[in-house]
Parts: sequence; C-alpha cells; structure tokens
Amino acid sequence: MKRFIDISAALLATLVLAGCSTAIPTTGTTSAPPATSAPIETTEPATPTPTLTQKQTSAPVDPIETHKPTGLPTSCDELGSAPTRMSTVDNLGFFPDVPVPTIIQGADVLVQCYWFAGDVTGVDLVIATVQEPDAVAVLDNAEAQGFTCDGQNGYTMCRLDEEAKYFDNPYTVTSFYLYGSGVWLEAVGSNMDITTLIDEIAVSIWQ
Repeated sequence: MKRFIDISAALLATLVLAGCSTAIPTTGTTSAPPATSAPIETTEPATPTPTLTQKQTSAPVDPIETHKPTGLPTSCDELGSAPTRMSTVDNLGFFPDVPVPTIIQGADVLVQCYWFAGDVTGVDLVIATVQEPDAVAVLDNAEAQGFTCDGQNGYTMCRLDEEAKYFDNPYTVTSFYLYGSGVWLEAVGSNMDITTLIDEIAVSIWQ
C-alpha cells in the first residue's frame, strides 16, 4: 500500500510542476546590437612537448646462473683424464640405462654414470645443476653425518669414508658431495679409490 501511495504522490508533483511551467510571452522587439568586426587573433607556433622515454631495464640476473661454469661435461666418457679412467672405471662394466639418484630433489641432471664389476666394486656419479639453498642444506647436513667438508678453489667438497665387509672381506665405500656456482657433483666409489677421478672432474668444471 505504501509503495502505491509513494508512486501517486510522485505523479501528482510531476503534474503540478508541468502546470507551472507555462511560457511567459515577451512584448516588443529588441534590435540586435550593431555588428563589430572580430579582433584578429594571432596564433603562436605551438611549443612541442618533450617526450619522455622510459629507460629500459633488463630482467634481474641470477648470480648463480651468471657465474655458472661453462663447458660442463655431457657424457661419462668426458670425465677425468684417459689414464685415470683406464685405471678405474674402464675396468668395470658400464650400464648407461641404470638411473643414478641424487640426494637433491628437483636437480637438473646433466650426466649420470654407473659402473659395476658384479661384486661390490663399482662407481656411480651424477652431475647436475641445483639451487644453492638446496645444496647448502645438504652440505650442512653432511657435516653432521660425519662428512669432512673443505672449501676448494671455486667449490666445496665433502667426503665420507666408510668401512664395510663382503663375506668377511673388508672394503671401503667413499662418498663425495661437491658444489659450486650452481653445479652439483655426487659420487660413490665402492671398493675402489676414485679420489683422483673426482679431483680431475672438479678441475674441469670449476677451474
């Protein structure tokens, strides 16, 4: 009911206003003022508005990517010198289809190699690019697990030697973690000293 009353009142107000808006007649005539010549306007040349050119800025540069070593190995045959390979992994069977895991999840694996003699003698090795916080976390945890870590020229190396037995025959398992400038090297040598091989690979990557 109230909605109906409001609409009626609005309609009445509209009619009242319409009745009051009758035109008021004008009496007499008025003559137009004498024409005068329009003043001559002078146009000054417009001053060009300087255009501001925004300085181009390059995308942020990842310091790890910038200083990442070049010439990284792409094949297991490129690792170390020929004499060192001949005295170590060339004496083992090479299994290119065996996946070699790395402790760092999300690593971009460049090279993975697996050599095995059929008993306990073997070598597995991974080279990958990783994020620095992930690598630092692994290296810090490695020291807590008994690894010996030392800073080298351009990288950090952590090493752990563990004694094991195979049918009461003792042998040594040596694990390596190396990291520098976004590149990660992880290797295990079982019943074989691969120290020289790892050193040569490190030199080829970081020096």
